[in-house]
Amino acid sequence: MVKETYVQTKQNSGIGFKSFRMGPKTHIKNEVIDPLKKQQQYDHWKEKNKAGIGGINKGNSDIIWSFLKDMERGINVAKRSKKGKRSPARLNALACHLKRISELCEKYYKKDITELKREEVHELFDNMKDGTILTKKGTQYISPEDYIKDFICFWNWFRKVESFKREQDIIEKGKSKRKEVFDIVEYLERSRSENTFVYFTYDELKKVLPHLKKDYQILALFLFDSITRSPSEITNIYVNDLNFEGDEIYVTIREEASKTYGRKFNLILCEDKLKEYLRRKKLKPTDRLFPFYKTATFNKKMQKTFIKVFGDMMTEGNKPFSEITGYAFRHSGSCYLRSLKGITMDKLMVRGGWTSLKRINYYTKFLGLDGRIERDNVIEENSVNESLMRLVETQNKELSDLRHKITQLIEVNATSQIKVGNLPLQTVEVSKNV
Repeated sequence: MVKETYVQTKQNSGIGFKSFRMGPKTHIKNEVIDPLKKQQQYDHWKEKNKAGIGGINKGNSDIIWSFLKDMERGINVAKRSKKGKRSPARLNALACHLKRISELCEKYYKKDITELKREEVHELFDNMKDGTILTKKGTQYISPEDYIKDFICFWNWFRKVESFKREQDIIEKGKSKRKEVFDIVEYLERSRSENTFVYFTYDELKKVLPHLKKDYQILALFLFDSITRSPSEITNIYVNDLNFEGDEIYVTIREEASKTYGRKFNLILCEDKLKEYLRRKKLKPTDRLFPFYKTATFNKKMQKTFIKVFGDMMTEGNKPFSEITGYAFRHSGSCYLRSLKGITMDKLMVRGGWTSLKRINYYTKFLGLDGRIERDNVIEENSVNESLMRLVETQNKELSDLRHKITQLIEVNATSQIKVGNLPLQTVEVSKNV
């Protein structure tokens, strides 16, 4: 069931930490729940704008619709991009961002989005970054990088589609009147600024737990321990996604419920409480693990409880406890695991389901970790080292003896030939550098 691309466990202070990348899917088909109703949102948006996207001209509306239809099917995506159709959440973001960019193009440059020049593109996004161009609410854009990323996605698609059309014209007519589409996004900076988040420690969480009901205690501890995505992944964990191996509990995040890839890992903080919860609730294998979980309700309970214990203070992640959400447990749990000795970045990356080390590098920087290696972690096997040294000494002695014999042989053959019995052999020149 599981492909053993398993990261070797290293015991440290009694904590074992194991993560697996998942192989083939199981035969059990658990329902995949869309807790944020992204599919419904996108379907509603399509129905509302099927006659043309409101607020922009027909040219921009038509080209955005063509782009979205290809993204729905996963057609004409960039070579390095993930293959397959885009998720409803991604389609919603693309539709929203491209509509806004089209509005700005029409307002400031009096042209369609496909007619922009390199200088205009850079000017537009620089103005969004520095606050020259504001949102419709009159506030500064929080993440202009998201607009840049989605415009790059659109432009690369547009170049590819237009290139196909030009090639088809040449094949059918021998020439094409279509202009070549140039790469105007090559120098756009799309790296995301460092996010802020509500940050709390494991010790702080333990002070909060007694103020929560039992069900919310295990849910909060499970989110911190597993660092699963909330609400998308935590909503889609079923009882049959748990495996009991000895005293350990493993959690499977199925690929169809994950934003990135399926994976399996062991719990290290909440095994006992989870076992007690399962006995108390008497859940069936096909039941959701936390059927009571509702995003808004959970967030409000956590905000109220953390403020009760600590006050509405600004956390080290530059956000107050009044803004705590389920995702804060993923951030804070990741920081806790990153700070433990013996837990490498690749283990943490698999556990969290990240496709790159960017986020973990941010946690590393946030915690102030450096490249120091503790001397206690450098293990020397004396018996192995001594055997290796003896082997090297023996080989060096044999090589020295061989060189001495070859040198003597060269001196003898310098003036005469070697004879073996009655058969003369030609002198063979042997390098002294053997």
